[in-house]
Amino acid sequence: MGFARSWCSTDTGATTNRCRIFLPEWRKKLGITLEVDSYWSGIPKNYMQRIMTAKKPTSHAGEFETSIFLAYCPSRVRSITMEEYDAAKLNYESDFSPEVEEFLSRDPRTSILKNLKGISGNAQDRARQKEAQLATAEKGEAFISKATQSFTERLQQMIDATEAGRPWPAG
Repeated sequence: MGFARSWCSTDTGATTNRCRIFLPEWRKKLGITLEVDSYWSGIPKNYMQRIMTAKKPTSHAGEFETSIFLAYCPSRVRSITMEEYDAAKLNYESDFSPEVEEFLSRDPRTSILKNLKGISGNAQDRARQKEAQLATAEKGEAFISKATQSFTERLQQMIDATEAGRPWPAG
């Protein structure tokens, strides 16, 4: 006995795309109906735009993700104003541990390590820091609710299809 279906929700589109490369092999090896997708895909862009304050949102650690963390695990969010950041001469853009530097040097999506070594810092990270201040737990709760609703509906479609003998994925 075991399970016949599984849905894996990932954190980013990049992770989802990497997982999808192996999806046919995993389905065959495990003998189950398996799907993988990013939680971002469960939140329509127009829904996100209605809730967010940022008109041109950045990606990681901006208003969207910070809102989700404020709703889900607020103790993991650093609360600091830009003035406090500058006055304390903090630098979340460099001075990484050797392990983090190793990861960043291998990560093909960013190649940010060279950008983070400069004294002036990384302008995109600075924009994320400012945008993160627009985040609220209420926005995060709305995003989590919408993603959960979307994945629940899609999982039910998977169950309905496979129980009726139709293939999944449908396309």
